[in-house]
Amino acid sequence: METQAKHTPTPWYARKRGGVNSQRSFIHTKVVRSGLDKGKCRVIVDDVSHLDAEFIVKACNSHAGLVRQLESAYTALLMNDGPERASMEYQALLIFCRGAIASALDESDEVVQNRCEHEAIQRKLQNT
Repeated sequence: METQAKHTPTPWYARKRGGVNSQRSFIHTKVVRSGLDKGKCRVIVDDVSHLDAEFIVKACNSHAGLVRQLESAYTALLMNDGPERASMEYQALLIFCRGAIASALDESDEVVQNRCEHEAIQRKLQNT
């Protein structure tokens, strides 16, 4: 399941400004290694505390992977046709997963549910 990024592509990097002892950093994209733009990168945030920069970079670089894993878990839950699916706990887990994905992707619960249900149906068809 692919989702479209609406931001500067990752990975992002944090680099200290003004030397190794600096407490300030900037966040940037990968440095271009060849071609006309060799040595250039896109600066995303120019002046932020180094600890904040490291936290922001870690969160942004892991976001897409975490969403993919949550979508996979939600799809697996949707594929289960067993009797436990009727339990309140199971339904609460479905609602929680769907809401978390919707929040992470800034989509409606309905859009997430439709996409993941489609994926579950496709997987079921592949397994038959």
